[in-house]
Amino acid sequence: MTYFYLALAIAAEVAGTSLLKATEEFTKLV
Repeated sequence: MTYFYLALAIAAEVAGTSLLKATEEFTKLV
């Protein structure tokens, strides 16, 4: 179960960083 939470945390971090880059590009576009 520990690995599940670890993978979840990694996925959340990756999603957060990609989302941050996406929003930066979006604000630059606008």
